[in-house]
Amino acid sequence: MDALRGLGAVAAERHVRLVIGIIPDGDQLGVDAPDLVPQERLHAMCTELALDCLDLYAAFAAAGGVLHADTMHPNVAGQRVVARALADHLLVAPR
Repeated sequence: MDALRGLGAVAAERHVRLVIGIIPDGDQLGVDAPDLVPQERLHAMCTELALDCLDLYAAFAAAGGVLHADTMHPNVAGQRVVARALADHLLVAPR
């Protein structure tokens, strides 16, 4: 939480918009009941710290296919999902 607080403070000092992107792990996709507790906890921290947080689970789930190089790191297709969702978020979400 201190790291997020620090990122938020640095961004505010520099008048930079900060968006915290929550990327799902590969083992959370394509299963009937994914464990989304990590996303929920991080989103709660973002809310508590008044940070702009973008949960990318829905975007990854909708995209389907192989989106990770390993369990944690998006591959090129996964990075495209991140880029599109982030661009859409930046265009519609208030500052």
